[in-house]
Amino acid sequence: MGAALATPLAASAILRVLEGPARRIGGLWAGMAARGIHAALSRTGVAIAALMIAVSATIGVGIMIASFREAVEQWLEGTLRADVYVSPPSLIGSRPDGTLDPGLAQRLAGTPGAAG
Repeated sequence: MGAALATPLAASAILRVLEGPARRIGGLWAGMAARGIHAALSRTGVAIAALMIAVSATIGVGIMIASFREAVEQWLEGTLRADVYVSPPSLIGSRPDGTLDPGLAQRLAGTPGAAG
């Protein structure tokens, strides 16, 4: 919040410094643009601050999502040790109400490459 409140002052200082180089590099139009932004700082300062907050919130949410994905991946790697799990079909996913054929476990255990 403090950085957003300091944005108009920072923008004014930056625009004063960049007005000369902008005029030399971009010509008359670039110099006029820098002066116009500085002259209308009461409007552009609020827009710059809002853009700064939006970009920082986007970056923060992106970092949070990436961190959450990494935490879930580590948790799954630590919890689920096998490559393949077999379960009976169920209409309700939260509790196992079906049973597997007793011979199925023996047939799957005999599959090449299956440890258990």
